[in-house]
Amino acid sequence: MIAGILLFLPLTAVLLIVELRLDSATRGSPVQGWLAEHLYLPLLRSAALLIFIFVAHPELFGIPEAPSLGALLADGHYRFDQLINVLLLIALLLPMVPLLDRVSGLTLALQGMCAVALVASWMASERGVPIALAPDIWLVVRISAVLLAARIAGELLAREFLVTRRNRELILEALRMLAQLPAVVLYAHFLGAQL
Repeated sequence: MIAGILLFLPLTAVLLIVELRLDSATRGSPVQGWLAEHLYLPLLRSAALLIFIFVAHPELFGIPEAPSLGALLADGHYRFDQLINVLLLIALLLPMVPLLDRVSGLTLALQGMCAVALVASWMASERGVPIALAPDIWLVVRISAVLLAARIAGELLAREFLVTRRNRELILEALRMLAQLPAVVLYAHFLGAQL
């Protein structure tokens, strides 16, 4: 899992640079700006998250041994497509839900949780073991605390060190990206305990 984290950190930095460039490139076009915010960037974030999950597998779930992701993807029809589609649907639809669109980092965390839930469900079907995907209330509280702590830390850092609005948004985005890792790991361990 350390390799996954070490790979995810530079990917996050690259993603922030791409976000800056996309923001500059789409500034004059509302349609391109919407596409960048709701399609291009979520796709890139999903790719970074999938790379982390693929590299961290199976340690991500807290289990020493599991079928390789290549084998899991090959065992079903269009499993990789399902994974990408779920991540994009969450990125497109969740911001349209009233009140949920204001919860910082929720979309990224849900994308990660859905991705590990799909992988865990494939492992469970491979092993013939039933698995409960819904987290218990204590896990929801811990994940919420991680996301809230990232938001508070981002606001404090932004207020203390950054003056421009764009830089403030970038630091908040970086912390959201990083905060999803503990949230995803907590949920993956919850699933792995059932496998």
